[in-house]
Amino acid sequence: MRLNEEDIEHVLTQKGVDQPRVKDIMSEIKRLEDEEAERAKLQSASRKKKKMVLVASDPDDRYAQVVDCPVWVVQMNEEDNHTDVVEKINKATYAYNNDVLNGQKKSSRKNPVYKVSESLEQVTAKYFKEEEISVKTKEPTVIVRTDNQIPQS
Repeated sequence: MRLNEEDIEHVLTQKGVDQPRVKDIMSEIKRLEDEEAERAKLQSASRKKKKMVLVASDPDDRYAQVVDCPVWVVQMNEEDNHTDVVEKINKATYAYNNDVLNGQKKSSRKNPVYKVSESLEQVTAKYFKEEEISVKTKEPTVIVRTDNQIPQS
């Protein structure tokens, strides 16, 4: 339960605390609230944003040519064929564009999407859920290559 200043002031006055003392107590409470708000603001500012990184085992240097290729993480049912993921993204995008163009989408963005990258960033989870996939990263992430060996120390 959160008490407001009027409630606290009313209780203090009812209990017989004189008015100058009530004002001192209320100013102290206000100062403590301000300090707490400042602490919370600093804590939220210091929280670091996390990102997804794909780690690809590449002992044979097969991916050496792939440098800055944007990547998204998409989750799908284990029994589904992973080669169908692009088709599922396309179907979700068709449904989204259909709703946008027919005025059934109540979002401020009334723009249909025409690229897979736009689809993964803009289409809402509702449409992907119908295709039984889930986009885990709305923003592109990176792949980090490894030779799959732990160096001996």
